[in-house]
Amino acid sequence: MKVNVSEEYYDKHIPPCCQLQTVREHMDRLMLCWGLLHEMEAGIDTRKKECGRDCDLHIKHDPVLLAKLLKKGNG
Repeated sequence: MKVNVSEEYYDKHIPPCCQLQTVREHMDRLMLCWGLLHEMEAGIDTRKKECGRDCDLHIKHDPVLLAKLLKKGNG
C-alpha cells in the first residue's frame, strides 16, 4: 500500500514529544517510537509506559504520522 504524505502536513502535525533538538534525541525517540509501534502491533498495552506515551498515542491514532514513520524506517 502506497501512502503519499505531505512533508508540510507532517511538519505541522508532529506531536511536541517528537520535536527534539539534537540528532541523538531524534534517534532515541525514533527508536522508542518503533519499539512502541512493534508492541502495539503485537497487542501489548503500551499506555502505562511513561516515556514516549504521548508519542505512542499520537502515532497510534494518526494514520498519516504512522505512514510517515513507516516510510522513514524503510528509507
